[in-house]
Amino acid sequence: MNKAQYLSIGYVVKRKHHRWWMSDGHSSVDDSRVDSVLHRFGQRLRELRRELGLTQDEVATRAGLTSKYLSEVENGHSNPSLLVLHAVAEKGLKMPLAALFTYDTNAKDAQDDSRQLVAIVAGQSRAVRRRALRVLQALVAE
Repeated sequence: MNKAQYLSIGYVVKRKHHRWWMSDGHSSVDDSRVDSVLHRFGQRLRELRRELGLTQDEVATRAGLTSKYLSEVENGHSNPSLLVLHAVAEKGLKMPLAALFTYDTNAKDAQDDSRQLVAIVAGQSRAVRRRALRVLQALVAE
């Protein structure tokens, strides 16, 4: 059993004859829907990795995966488990898992903005930080 299979814990989903199949032999969802989702997700993963200036090998090694498996995910040929996605995000890309699912955000800009916000409030009292947080939440809610 390879690392990717180990991390998938539970059902293993494999592509077979234009449909996705669960390891228990039951057919899963329609091929075209799965392909579309996996393709878009793979594109997003590749985009984030490239924006961070990382190679597939670097991300895969950090996440405890093979670069071949990561390539399959980026090309939409593999349906990674939640545990694999968590390892890729948190260990491989060093970003929150949610960033993988935010398709309209530039990862590097978001990280830079986050660092600037932290730098602004880091030296402030707890009361000032809380007030700044409330102001920011109000701005985002608009």
